[in-house]
Amino acid sequence: MKKIIVVLLLALVLVACGGTKTTTTVCSTTYEGINVENTLVSIGDKVQTIKYVNTMTIDETLFPYIQSAVEEYEESANGVEGLTYEWSMNGNELTEITTIDYNKVNLSDLVDLDLLEEVDGKVPTFISLEASIENMKELGCTCTEK
Repeated sequence: MKKIIVVLLLALVLVACGGTKTTTTVCSTTYEGINVENTLVSIGDKVQTIKYVNTMTIDETLFPYIQSAVEEYEESANGVEGLTYEWSMNGNELTEITTIDYNKVNLSDLVDLDLLEEVDGKVPTFISLEASIENMKELGCTCTEK
């Protein structure tokens, strides 16, 4: 009887923990002169966090406009819990880093910032790894699991 209980408890733990493997997927491409690297951390099909790193060379004459735009976006993005946006300039190279923690962020806020689209007129309840990878591949990314 003890063995049956132990086996049942072990089975219950395995079922309860099933799909808890954390996976890291990196999708990258160069799109219209922008080097893109997206790192997705997921459990099963549910994305937990994503980090977008975009690096681009800009014409120095555009720097005042770019600086104004990224500072404005930084202010609005960093006001959202679970979302951080950072940028830096190194010569004429602009690097933007956007990190989203889907366990903390309100997905409606991402829709408002045009970082997420509604599905059938509704805010999604979670971010699908499979759908995210499919979307990134459609944009020319190569994705690999790390």
